[in-house]
Amino acid sequence: LPYIIDVVKPQLVFFQAGVDVHHADRLGKLKLTNEGVRRRNQLIFDYLHRKNIKCVVTMGGGYPRDLNPTSESFTTLVNCHFDVYQSCIE
Repeated sequence: LPYIIDVVKPQLVFFQAGVDVHHADRLGKLKLTNEGVRRRNQLIFDYLHRKNIKCVVTMGGGYPRDLNPTSESFTTLVNCHFDVYQSCIE
């Protein structure tokens, strides 16, 4: 990320903050924990803030193993989506 930011020098970055990287996602392969997804988000937000670059956050991914809204995989992924926006404003 630092290299491309230094080369391109953007004024605005689109961060497609998908949660398909989470271990509860049935399609993703990265198997990050809740804390891993939070850390990824915070690294991006902190870096862009230090560089004074505006950020547009879009969501993506998040394919629970169980589509029942009360299931653990469903609520885990919904909470990961929420955490993206929560960490953005902190």
